[in-house]
Amino acid sequence: MSYAWAANPYLIVPSIVLFAVLFGSFVLAFWAMTKVTTQADRLDESDENQGLSWHQSLRQRQSRIDQMWVDPKFAWERMLYERSTTTFIVAFALQVVLMFAFGNPS
Repeated sequence: MSYAWAANPYLIVPSIVLFAVLFGSFVLAFWAMTKVTTQADRLDESDENQGLSWHQSLRQRQSRIDQMWVDPKFAWERMLYERSTTTFIVAFALQVVLMFAFGNPS
């Protein structure tokens, strides 16, 4: 049983490129989301001094993250997150098509 990859070695390059795009877009999306979250975490230190329960503190943290996400100050991070997520989904779909079309045993 041979694989179509052995008969078509030129398919390795597009696969490697797609994996690089997948990795890069994931890292960018993770970085953009982390930047907003860590900014909200810096403000959470004041919640500890207020004597709030953990449930109220988490609720305030989540509402703060939601408010910061739509803040114009983080417009660049929001744009980066949206575009890198879209790029990740498209690259993943192309990789799946490439694997199903040419990666099956022949």
